[in-house]
Amino acid sequence: MSLSRRELLSFLRPGPRPTPAAPPPSPPPAPPGRALPPTLVPVIAAAACLATTSFCSVCSERCPRPGAIVLAGRVPRIVEAACDGCGRCIATCPAPTLAIGLAPRGAS
Repeated sequence: MSLSRRELLSFLRPGPRPTPAAPPPSPPPAPPGRALPPTLVPVIAAAACLATTSFCSVCSERCPRPGAIVLAGRVPRIVEAACDGCGRCIATCPAPTLAIGLAPRGAS
């Protein structure tokens, strides 16, 4: 059971105590599908990628598709044929300036 700060501190005040509110209903599950249109594929901007100046492999570690992001030396490279466009690499990129963008499939 979790209490809000107001509910927790209300026990210190004299008087009637509020009853905890019911938890909000959970949202319905998202339908299965792709996060990106099938015509787009992530592209890594080498100038912004942390792996070019230090070591970073977050995008390849978080990618759910085996072989979609490979490390060439220490710099990640996206294999278009294996990438399904889920977008997880874009969401997990830790670079201050986002190092992963989108491009039409076959443009890189």
